[in-house]
Amino acid sequence: MPDRYPDFATLAVSEAAGVDFEVVVRQGSSSVCVVAPHGGGIEAGTSEIAMAIAGNRRSFYAFVGLKRSGNTVLHLTSSRFDEPRCLSLLATTTTVVTVHGERSAEAITYVGGLDREAGQKISTALRTAGFAVSSHAQWAGTEPLNVCNRGRSGRGVQLELGLGLRKTFFESLGRSGRRFPTPRFHRFAETVAAALG
Repeated sequence: MPDRYPDFATLAVSEAAGVDFEVVVRQGSSSVCVVAPHGGGIEAGTSEIAMAIAGNRRSFYAFVGLKRSGNTVLHLTSSRFDEPRCLSLLATTTTVVTVHGERSAEAITYVGGLDREAGQKISTALRTAGFAVSSHAQWAGTEPLNVCNRGRSGRGVQLELGLGLRKTFFESLGRSGRRFPTPRFHRFAETVAAALG
């Protein structure tokens, strides 16, 4: 389904900050930034997972859908994601890791992005920890303007998490259920964080 809005400026005219969406930015001390461009109710669970991977040291950014329903209208395709605070943060970051959610029932992570070395480290670590990992042309994340590739190195990692996987991370994927992460959530986040060094 195509995006309703072509860019953030157009979205911001029709949608209210603090009511329909919010932007969360935290500058860390490392050269890595973990980004959830479709957080909150847009791709449920992704902002919580990204924040856990970021921890206290890495920078963190999330664009969070706050609507009671219909958050998918806030989706901006990764190659057109141009929210100004995100781009400003990425300009100070060497490597970007983005966390997305796709709709399949599989408990799987698709790893993409132009930083193939970091992507391979994350893939190997996740497999060792018992998580299913693959790649897919639909989620290759190789466009230079993809938000995962907009750090200073021009190469980042895109993690596309299946709905079936995200469902195992929380009591439920509703707003209240996401306040209660499972041990599997913590294992996934800790595994990715350790692979990032």
